[in-house]
Amino acid sequence: MDSETPPLRCAPAAEQRQDQLFATAPPASRWLLIENRSAWPRQALNALETDAAKISQLCVAEGIRPVLIRRHGRQKPAARQDRAVSNSGVSNSAVLGSGIPDSAVPGSGVRNSAVPGSGVSGSAVPGSGVRNSAVPGSGVSESAVSGSGVPNSATSDSAGADPTGPGRSGLDRTDPAPRRWALVDSRPGQESIRWGILPTDDHLLNVLAGTDPGTPSTDPIYLVCTHGRHDTCCAMRGRPAAAALSAAFPDNTWECSHIGGDRFAANLVFLPHSLFYGHVPTAEAVPLATRYNEGFVVPDHLRGSGAHPPPVQAAQHFARAAGAPLTLTAPHPTQITRPTPTTWQIHLTTPTHTYAVTVTAAPTTVQAALTCASTPPGHLMTYTLTSLEAFPATQ
Repeated sequence: MDSETPPLRCAPAAEQRQDQLFATAPPASRWLLIENRSAWPRQALNALETDAAKISQLCVAEGIRPVLIRRHGRQKPAARQDRAVSNSGVSNSAVLGSGIPDSAVPGSGVRNSAVPGSGVSGSAVPGSGVRNSAVPGSGVSESAVSGSGVPNSATSDSAGADPTGPGRSGLDRTDPAPRRWALVDSRPGQESIRWGILPTDDHLLNVLAGTDPGTPSTDPIYLVCTHGRHDTCCAMRGRPAAAALSAAFPDNTWECSHIGGDRFAANLVFLPHSLFYGHVPTAEAVPLATRYNEGFVVPDHLRGSGAHPPPVQAAQHFARAAGAPLTLTAPHPTQITRPTPTTWQIHLTTPTHTYAVTVTAAPTTVQAALTCASTPPGHLMTYTLTSLEAFPATQ
């Protein structure tokens, strides 16, 4: 590479390497969405005006992934919010991914004999009857990402903001609309969304304690990661996708903080089914959401459902490629066994067929940075198909 040519950022580099996209959805079977209209620090929960560490710990205990949300649009420049982790009491793991390890799918209440950390036992899957350091990016020129068409300010959470916009507290004092929170359950057969009013950030403790149950909603939620202070690619690729979705579905679309998989930007999540889509071109954002509204997944760009562990996501990918329906609730897992440490045998059912899928996992090391802020090498897990058989469903 020419010494004067800047290296590719993490998302275009991953596309160039053709990193495996499927089976990369992080664990996300339950969500806490927190409306915050301020500029978000790299550790997103540190934007809250409450005990962020306590909120994080409560979410970890309940298997809930907390993320900040806001409507698409510029935010007012805020005082530096990247409070040191040692001062806030919020650890890297507690904020970045909600403190839930990538191998875990907590909150299921079942033992982990088949897929350690998956919350899925070796027998039937309960409920299966139904379906790095701050990169503010403000100094990044358009030429650094050739053809992006994204201005320098697009990679910062505060640059170029409306001076009449929200202040540091996360409450837009010029916006009469109250802030909101949402609890989302993505566990198969328990999908639900509940919204409530967020008068103060301290009220999140009431939400997590269940004393404010909120109001049920059947309207889907579309999240687009635009967390520029966590990764530049998320802002540069996420914001155009958020703009397109907001224009088509203004009441359903929210920008959100880090959700995992920076190198797959633009990252979208559709709730309540916790469907993760990655490397989404701006022109594809609205068609993907439209298809979701119709009750279907789109294999292209689908990372998987955070309600299932990666081996199940891989098995679903291969079953769909073999002709399984593309509905939201099928194919769903009914049995998972793990005959070897790297092999999973998974039974998936649809209204017409049962699929017996065997997948093999292999760790892979790449001599590349997996985020804009990290350094090589990067470590990945890839899944390959060992065998697949389809049988007519028993009546």
